Amino acid sequence: MADDVTATMTVLGSANDVMSNLDGIVDEYVAQRLIDEPGSWSAYPGWNFHARVWHKGGKWYGQPWCYHVPQDIHEAETLEELRDSISDEYGYD
Repeated sequence: MADDVTATMTVLGSANDVMSNLDGIVDEYVAQRLIDEPGSWSAYPGWNFHARVWHKGGKWYGQPWCYHVPQDIHEAETLEELRDSISDEYGYD
């Protein structure tokens, strides 16, 4: 089990998902807010997980949660790469 690295960060709000597996589209407005507001995170919901996503040092990070338990952190250059990395492990549904 991994630690909750987002515990000291601020969530952008439940209506501000940066992306989802429903349509696979990245919300560019929310993505820009994550870049502009360091220390904030946004949700990336999937059927078998609910990830928390943030931007730091020019990279994107995502920590999937399964059954209220934080999992290992994924890192990528783009949100699309992060989505694929997390979905490869936890499913595209």
